[in-house]
Amino acid sequence: MAHDVFISYSSDDKTTADAICESIEAAGLSCWIAPRNIRAGDTWGSAIINAISESRAMVLILSGSANGSRQVLREAERAVQKDVVLIPVRVEEIDPSPGLEYFVSATHWYDAYQPPLENHLQPIADIVKSVVEEQLGAKVKEQHPKTISKDSAPKPAAMLSTKFGTKTSENRHRNKIIFSILTLIVVGAIGFVLWNTDFFLNGDLLTKEGQELAAPESVTAAGEELKAPGGGLAAPESATAAGGELKVPKEGLAAPKGVTAGSVFKVAWTGPNNSGDFITIVKADAAEKTYINYAYTKDGNPAKLRALDEPGAYELRYIMGQSRATLARAPILVRPAKATLQKTD
Repeated sequence: MAHDVFISYSSDDKTTADAICESIEAAGLSCWIAPRNIRAGDTWGSAIINAISESRAMVLILSGSANGSRQVLREAERAVQKDVVLIPVRVEEIDPSPGLEYFVSATHWYDAYQPPLENHLQPIADIVKSVVEEQLGAKVKEQHPKTISKDSAPKPAAMLSTKFGTKTSENRHRNKIIFSILTLIVVGAIGFVLWNTDFFLNGDLLTKEGQELAAPESVTAAGEELKAPGGGLAAPESATAAGGELKVPKEGLAAPKGVTAGSVFKVAWTGPNNSGDFITIVKADAAEKTYINYAYTKDGNPAKLRALDEPGAYELRYIMGQSRATLARAPILVRPAKATLQKTD
């Protein structure tokens, strides 16, 4: 004889299992529970297997004893193999063992560990009845002598579907708290990133986007005073090739205004010196994030660059390693190399 519900439990939870079984049967469903439904002459194993196969749902009493029960584990495994809907009922505030978790992790269980148990019996019966009805695709068959009235029908918030999509109010409250904490963490992380970005773009290193770096009205390089119009970057006419010191404004670059093609010259710089930052020389009209000859800021200050072989108007740029954004720039002229003639005999 087929049964609607199989009750899986550890022998230590027999009293609880009997109470749940009685409430489900009072709702008009038939239950199979050991040892009550094992007929004389049947073997225990075959009776269990046949009963699970012929049931539409399994109520699994989840407790510490059930976690340690191989029999409960085998019954859960058999139910999954036979596509019998699992309805875990947690009667103790514990997590399922790894073995049981494998079978019940995809479903939400009903928490019935807060006493008294009697307060949970009717909601459990309502949930089980809704699952069985959904399995049947209609109301419970007329052969069941007891049915629940329309007024006592389970409310949607108290029911679980075959996939257990509706959670208990306790689970919903817990999930709201977790979601709120995660939201605060994400918002805080975004705020931290934006604050740091704002510091570099609008703080002491850069003004608003698209504006040049500010520099003092005058700087000195190799003993020569130079005024920078409009607060832009400035470079002196000349600098000492060796042993001389280039003085750089508070923020920016300082280098000779003119150098010979192919020569090595010094560029004094001020910047954050982040990992990967470098100084480069490019054509005056070169696109952003372009670089040719360059020197890393980590290699020292002033940096040493080699002028390109083609004469013309160029630009020195301080480029940030991570974003390739130009932090500072200064014009520089590359002059043709002077040819020398040697006297021959």
